[in-house]
Amino acid sequence: MEQKTVNYELAYLFPSTIPETEVLVHVGKLSALIEECHGVIKHVQEPKKQKLAYFIKKERNAYFGWTTFRLDPNGIKTLEKKLKAENNILRYLIVL
Repeated sequence: MEQKTVNYELAYLFPSTIPETEVLVHVGKLSALIEECHGVIKHVQEPKKQKLAYFIKKERNAYFGWTTFRLDPNGIKTLEKKLKAENNILRYLIVL
C-alpha cells in the first residue's frame, strides 16, 4: 500500500558567521537533502539575517529561512537524521 505525500515546512537558522555570499549554497544543500529523501520542493524562502531573541549556540544573529515541500511521512525520520548531521544549522523545525 502506497502512502500519499504530505505538505511540510522546514524552518531553519544558519549561523551569522557564514559569509552572505555562501548562504544560498547552504540552502541548496538543504534542498538536496530533501530531494534525496524523495521529497518535492514547493517553495524556498531566501534566508535573511536577523537578531535572535536569545543566544543559540553562542550566536546572537542568524540567517532565518524556510522551505515548503511534499514528502512521504516515512521519509521524515531519514530527513531529520541528515539535518542533525549538518554542521551549519543552528536549529531547525519541521511542521505539517
